[in-house]
Amino acid sequence: MFNVDKSETYFPYINRNCDAANKCQTVKVQVSDSPQNVQVVISNGRKEFIEGDNVTLSCVCDANPAANNFTWYNNRDKTLELLEEQGRSITVTVGRGRETFSCAAGNPLGIGNSNALELQVLYPPKNVTVSILDGNLDLTNVTLICTCFARPAVKNYTWYRDRQGQVTTFEEQSAEITINIGPEKELYFCSATNQLGVGFSSHVDLQHLLESSSYKHGLLSPTALVSYCVGVIGILSILLIVCCIWRRRNIQSSSSKQKSNRDNSKPTEDIYMNC
Repeated sequence: MFNVDKSETYFPYINRNCDAANKCQTVKVQVSDSPQNVQVVISNGRKEFIEGDNVTLSCVCDANPAANNFTWYNNRDKTLELLEEQGRSITVTVGRGRETFSCAAGNPLGIGNSNALELQVLYPPKNVTVSILDGNLDLTNVTLICTCFARPAVKNYTWYRDRQGQVTTFEEQSAEITINIGPEKELYFCSATNQLGVGFSSHVDLQHLLESSSYKHGLLSPTALVSYCVGVIGILSILLIVCCIWRRRNIQSSSSKQKSNRDNSKPTEDIYMNC
């Protein structure tokens, strides 16, 4: 006697001379069970797809009787979504980001669930932005960084400066660039490139970027610093003028008192002399 845990064909072992090679009588045992070993399989076997590709997925399992009810789920950007398609196989259009799919297979004896299958979706650089690298800001230099989302990873970056409509391309090809802060209005932007394409950032006003970053970090941008200095000089000038006026009035008041005292002393001297 032995236990049977799955449907299989067995060869009885009788008098030690009966086996599969001797074509002994076989016994086929059918075991009824709910779906087991449920998994999502990509029909064409590919592992990487470009954004916008159509992909056919199949939900396969071991079950007796055969699974006749299927449910599909899509986990996109950590949001689980129940798909309308309910067949053994479905066709989906992949988008940008992390795409994972799972399925559930059911028969009259129960339901089995698969693990999530993640599709490797490739796409060109998107959401390209220019910002100031934290901790890299002083009164003369600033380090900018170009960031984006891309798969595969970005191969190279290109930096541009727009000064009054005249665009200059920098030789620097990395994600970061350190530039001198000039007095003129300057716009900066970057591009990021991988094997699928290129993405561009918007034009960023350096002075506006400096002021925003300075406010964020509790610092003064060059423009704000100039305004601050002008304000301090103006206040000091006003205080100096007030002090000068006050001093001048004190001198005039002192002179007037001395003159008045001299005038008051003359009659007394005359009377004394006449006596």
